[in-house]
Amino acid sequence: LETLDSGCLNSATVCGVDWTTLPDDTVIQLFSYLNYRDRASLASTCRTFRLLGSLLCLWGSLDLRSYKFDTVAAVSLSLRCKNLQRLKFPAAGSADAIVSLQARELREISGDFCRDITDAALSVFVISSLSTPLSNTGSAVMNWILRVSCLLFPIYF
Repeated sequence: LETLDSGCLNSATVCGVDWTTLPDDTVIQLFSYLNYRDRASLASTCRTFRLLGSLLCLWGSLDLRSYKFDTVAAVSLSLRCKNLQRLKFPAAGSADAIVSLQARELREISGDFCRDITDAALSVFVISSLSTPLSNTGSAVMNWILRVSCLLFPIYF
């Protein structure tokens, strides 16, 4: 397969239009309308789209409610989620995976059908989201964090 100078396959030229020649701002705007899976799929087509698709400005908010979200998916997204501020996730089963995102800038989470989420899972999540990691935390510290977590960021269930 031949590639164009931008590193994209010739198939990037569809109906006489070379999509790789679009201005970066336009491509970033198009990426912002895509869900995370479509964004990743498009980013895998060429170096230019991979670079633009990984910009942190596109990863400030993530809605995972329509997807099965597990630890494997979280680990693959973790490099892009450093500036993640808003997260919507599907169920209590996703709570453990959220910790793997390592989203230190997270300010708001919203979980659907999470009535069964445990205090321990929520405590681990809050501790892992803090900018300063807490080592050797005891149960008293974790209980305190759980009680004041509503002051750190809104939590909706």
